[in-house]
Amino acid sequence: MTQPRDFSSSAILATGATGFLGGHITRALSARGHRVTRMGRDLRDPRTFPEADFDMIVHAAAMVDKKYWDSPDLFDVNVLGTRRLLDAYPDAKMVFLSSADVERDTLTPYARSKQEAEELVLSRKGSHLAVRPPSVFGPGDTHDKLVPRLFAKHRLGQPITVMEGHNELIYVEDLANQVAEGLARSGIWRLRGRAISNFELDRLVGAVCRHESPDGLDEDALYVYRGLESIREALEVTP
Repeated sequence: MTQPRDFSSSAILATGATGFLGGHITRALSARGHRVTRMGRDLRDPRTFPEADFDMIVHAAAMVDKKYWDSPDLFDVNVLGTRRLLDAYPDAKMVFLSSADVERDTLTPYARSKQEAEELVLSRKGSHLAVRPPSVFGPGDTHDKLVPRLFAKHRLGQPITVMEGHNELIYVEDLANQVAEGLARSGIWRLRGRAISNFELDRLVGAVCRHESPDGLDEDALYVYRGLESIREALEVTP
């Protein structure tokens, strides 16, 4: 019988390590004793990839923002970049940071690129993992997403129209810790977050920016509120 691989102290290549999500994951991996080699987001040239034997690739590098959605760079980095990693390190397990957006009926260009990259990962020989988190929020997020835009609205007066609907959110450190603890998994892993309406999220960001503590928050809203507080504190830190 084949014994499961031990990933308790692994040589790991972490892509996107200079970014928001990848940076948090890299720190969580290092805190657990893994030997982590950090790599940025640019996956276009395999000649720049580290020359080493890795037990695992934890792949968080991606182009995310809407400004890239009509660019060929989106496919080149998110899909072909994933293929280049798989080809460069065929013996390493791939832990791919995908997105719950791939489960929607209508896919954005970003979600489609994640779906295609997922298919590449899971079709390869070996035990690989595609992690599907919901929308991630937390300190250091500079992407063009709802939470950063709401902070810009309430702190800087930047205009934004809040649309009716709900978001499922997961705090970035919670995601990073779950990934670091779940390296032995394989297949598709759907992480769960906390559901909150866009209007309630807007109200909570406003309260956080005004240093207010709303009463009567349910468990999900309190989880989001505490995460938003950490963003405010990070924004208020002076260099």
